[in-house]
Amino acid sequence: MNCDECQNKIEDFIHDRLELQEASEFSEHIKHCDNCYNELEINYCMQSAIAELKSDERSGSGDFTGALKEKLTGSVEKYRIMRRDHKIKKSIVITLLVVIGIFIGI
Repeated sequence: MNCDECQNKIEDFIHDRLELQEASEFSEHIKHCDNCYNELEINYCMQSAIAELKSDERSGSGDFTGALKEKLTGSVEKYRIMRRDHKIKKSIVITLLVVIGIFIGI
């Protein structure tokens, strides 16, 4: 993912509108690109602060940067889990096909 693609996805990332793989690619780019991270951090902190001000409850810690880092880490972890689950399902299907093939004599 390049910087233009990444910066065009900032809003979607903040509002959880990216597919898991896209979110993972976005997070990986952000880890290595200070310019894109700074742009994301500014947008995320502003939007989080505005949302907290509009809210009747002030339960947030105000640590928007910490929350952003957790969100970035979480998106990468979700993608890893999804990939692992996909590999497990694929292995199960292949195993079932082999067992079925043995029983029907293929």
